[in-house]
Amino acid sequence: MPDQSSPEVELLRAAYTAFNRRDIDAALATMASDVTWPRAFKGGVVRGHDNIRAYWTEQWSEIDPHVEPIAFHTEGAGRILVQVHQVVRDRNGVILGDEHVGHRFTIEGGLIQAMEVCGLPVEAVVVEQIELQTNDETAVFRMTSIEKFGDQSGYHSSRFPPSWSNLTTTGSANDLPEVLARGSSTSES
Repeated sequence: MPDQSSPEVELLRAAYTAFNRRDIDAALATMASDVTWPRAFKGGVVRGHDNIRAYWTEQWSEIDPHVEPIAFHTEGAGRILVQVHQVVRDRNGVILGDEHVGHRFTIEGGLIQAMEVCGLPVEAVVVEQIELQTNDETAVFRMTSIEKFGDQSGYHSSRFPPSWSNLTTTGSANDLPEVLARGSSTSES
């Protein structure tokens, strides 16, 4: 079950808030001086406050990322997996990416020691839009955009398998959880 309130979660919330405000000093205050951070925008990793400051300064001069934590999953041994809704815009406000990703943090001594971009549990499913057309006790579900997470590659999956696109099925409104669980075994149109 997601952990939504603990000192570690509050630390991470503060880091996300500072990042989204572009307050580098406040964000770095949540991190150990030798923190390891992924250069998700450019590739590789950086270590330490000065290198993170330089990376974020460069990143923000080229794109405008916003990361909103959705859920926090304590994994033990000072590790927390955060389900994040990430929207990246270019400097003119055009959306370049809108997806859900995983951020795994290692926390020691009340500070972030490391962060990595990773996959999310299979249970973390985001349905962007479901249209329900009802006729008495029958409902037609049309899922126009669905995301499912938890691939084994260590990075996020941005969409369900192609067979889940525009999934349409008929049944009771109570059938929706089963429809989501069945996925590709459901008839498509």
